[in-house]
Amino acid sequence: MLFAKFFLFLVKNLNFCIISSVSFLKIKKDAEFFLMRRKCMKKIVLGLGAIVLALSLSACEDLKMAQNAIKQEKSGESGGDSSDSGNNPLDALKKNLSADSGESDDELTQYNNYVDFSNFLTGNFEDNIGRYFEGVEPETEFKVIEGGHYTTVSFSDYDMEQVQSYLDQANAGTNFPDLDEQVKTLAPIVLETMKVYNEAASYGDLQAYKDDQYAKAQEIHSRLFPLVQSYIDPADTYTAAIHSLSVERQQEEMQRMKDNGLTIRYDMLRIMDLKNQIIDAFSEQPNVAEANIADLDLTKIRPAYDELATLLLEFVPLSKDKDAAEKEGFDNNYYVTTFADAAGDFKKQLQEMIDRKESGKGFSENDLQILWATDGSFQKISEAASKMTETYNRAVG
Repeated sequence: MLFAKFFLFLVKNLNFCIISSVSFLKIKKDAEFFLMRRKCMKKIVLGLGAIVLALSLSACEDLKMAQNAIKQEKSGESGGDSSDSGNNPLDALKKNLSADSGESDDELTQYNNYVDFSNFLTGNFEDNIGRYFEGVEPETEFKVIEGGHYTTVSFSDYDMEQVQSYLDQANAGTNFPDLDEQVKTLAPIVLETMKVYNEAASYGDLQAYKDDQYAKAQEIHSRLFPLVQSYIDPADTYTAAIHSLSVERQQEEMQRMKDNGLTIRYDMLRIMDLKNQIIDAFSEQPNVAEANIADLDLTKIRPAYDELATLLLEFVPLSKDKDAAEKEGFDNNYYVTTFADAAGDFKKQLQEMIDRKESGKGFSENDLQILWATDGSFQKISEAASKMTETYNRAVG
């Protein structure tokens, strides 16, 4: 029962957009798709990493992802007539955000740290927990999975230090008291889980189970499994709270980008937002896989797909406009066009899945054996979505 609960928890909590405050929109690729590689589970679980919205415009050193115009402004080395700077859409956005934001630098830092904690949980932390359960049954009694692999990947000292820093911040108190209390509950569980998990990883790396026939593994499991159980509910609450805090900010900043003429940047974010909606819709149907694709409910997927298809018809030509890209602060439009290509591939893979569902064609027995090479499969969709995130980060980073 725990595995089913943990699996559904992962599905639900890898889907949301998290908005941070640093300088332009960037997606953090923590766990774009979480794959539980167990023999009994072949489906890709669609999970979304974090959209990080950069808003810290009160100090130039915080503009980490701005392009040439902002970089020049930061260093004070304007490449042209400074009187033209006010005509740059990025400058207008900066002024707008500076005027509208009531947050202090400390508050932005606090919020970003809590976003990073959530990203770590849905990324590296849950990846490693998943690795453990690829080799061990998720049950109270220790049982090795036949054909599985006992984990060998440890958490780093840096990982431990970062989680401790989030706990220290919560103990000191922030402008987010509800999150403080949640982190005070959750972070100690995470730290202890990481500590015990690292014992398992070291044990696995040494292949000590060949010497003691998993005797030590059983003792480690008796401590690790209850920790994983105790993690699920507070982590669910925390990630939901971060999500709730982020959604409103994202919509506001998307509108600001649009109002300030940053059409390329707005379109890119909107494309990612539509992808998120589609992934959310998939994750709400965890029992649907390629073998029973006829059961897939397209109620939420089809409208988002239709809007994505329409938006791409406008965005792809715009992505090739070098002048427009330069005006919006991109060094060049190469990464913008590669993002457009990746988004187009995601659209095609989704289109294929929808067609297989609506036409009744589904996936053949042969398709099910080679899902990695089958268009419209969850695996192909996951690969396309991951590529979108990768190219988006390069474009705005």
